[in-house]
Formats: sequence, structure tokens, C-alpha cells
Amino acid sequence: MWDLVLGKLSKLSVVASLREQLVLEKAKGSELKSEVQTLKAQLASEQSNHSKTSQELQKLQAEHEEEVRIWDAVEFRRGKRTFDRYKPFCPKCHMPLYGGGLVMVCSGNCGWSCNMKPDEASQVASGFNHTEGQTNAKITMTLATPTVIEQIS
Repeated sequence: MWDLVLGKLSKLSVVASLREQLVLEKAKGSELKSEVQTLKAQLASEQSNHSKTSQELQKLQAEHEEEVRIWDAVEFRRGKRTFDRYKPFCPKCHMPLYGGGLVMVCSGNCGWSCNMKPDEASQVASGFNHTEGQTNAKITMTLATPTVIEQIS
């Protein structure tokens, strides 16, 4: 007889335990649903911020676009920061070069220099400024990311 009572009690405790687990799982499910809704709202906000930031980046890239020509290992850049005139720049760190006597030296102190004389650099830049469109390749630099625009034969 005790076996029958113990059997019924164990079945009741198992059912009660399962009901308790079901209630806990339902509560956990509703908690997870609210968390998903919160995360979806955050995702929408982040996507909006990302698109605004991308648009701002494209605007800045267009504003700071530079044309780059290379002559004897020296970059000659023309754009907003050079007042639309070709000027010599370091190919290593992209800072302006200055004439250090008989050589051109990087103003960014990266250690780069070349044997091009300052007056030769001025002549090359002047030639680039006067012979627009007569080079082998026209390259556009956008925030130090080179992209070949067109190849001229």
C-alpha cells in the first residue's frame, strides 16, 4: 500500500516540478522577447548612425581629394591643401618636402630625402601645372587611398 502512495506522490511531485519549470521557461521566453525588441531598436539606431557617418565620410573624401603625379620618386600633389597647385610631397609619409640645400627633405621628419634639387622640383611642379592632362596616368588620392581613375595613352 505504501508503494502505491509513494508512487502517486512521486508522480505528483514530477508533475508539479514540470509545471514549475514551464512557468519559469515562459517567464524566460517573455524576458528574451523584450530583450530582442530592445536589441532591434539599438540595431536600427546604429544603422542610422552608420549611414550618416558614411555620408559624412564621402563628403569629406570629396572635399580632400587630391591628384598625385610621381616624378623621380617624389609625389607631386594638387588639391585643396596646396591651393590647387602641384607641390612636392614625401612618398613615405605624404608630408610636404622642402629644399635642404642640394636635396629635398621631408618636413615630417620621417628621414626620407632625395637628390632632387629644390629648383628642379619647382620646375617639375611648374611643368605639371602648365601641362595639365598630358601625363601617362591620372591618379586621384582620397584620404591616402590611391585609386587609378583613367589611363591615358
